[in-house]
Amino acid sequence: MQHDDDVNRFMKFFARHFVAICLRFRLQGDKGSDRFFAASGTYIKIGDIYGILTAGHVIAHLRQAIADERMTKLECYLVDTFGPVKLSDMGVCTWVRRLGSAQSKPAQLW
Repeated sequence: MQHDDDVNRFMKFFARHFVAICLRFRLQGDKGSDRFFAASGTYIKIGDIYGILTAGHVIAHLRQAIADERMTKLECYLVDTFGPVKLSDMGVCTWVRRLGSAQSKPAQLW
């Protein structure tokens, strides 16, 4: 039984730090609903630095989405609803790029 208790404690701890990185976006010419992308990540703190640990292909996809000139709408959310205590169904909106401006430059996310 000790093994089961250890696993349950670990999963509770891990779930408290597990987040989904979600993009809701539209490309020029899109009809219908917005497109959606979600990837998993782990919230981490090293010293005074906070960040999200995720796979390299997720970072590549985010960079590509941010740089895509066809993008007319881009919203990025961190969704934290996986832990033992669910605080909200609302994601935390994260600014990634100003759309429709002459200064459309990606935010420094990495």
